[in-house]
Amino acid sequence: MPTHRSSPRPVDRAHRGRAKINQRLCTIGGFDPDEWDLAPKPKWMRWSTYNRAVEKFDLYQDILDESLIKLAANPEQVLARIC
Repeated sequence: MPTHRSSPRPVDRAHRGRAKINQRLCTIGGFDPDEWDLAPKPKWMRWSTYNRAVEKFDLYQDILDESLIKLAANPEQVLARIC
């Protein structure tokens, strides 16, 4: 059974997923990944493929947004984690 630290949290998976999608689109399209949160559609990529990537990217973004809202609603938890 994995320990708490060895299994990635949903927020960590969301950050990694977003980065992987952006990296893939930038690699295919020849863009700089540091300049884009979500790269534009590469020239030869089909729209259906790009739209699937955007949907997945948006799902990861929703996870991050929900996490931020939870943290903003409970600032005591943030302070307890830090201290």
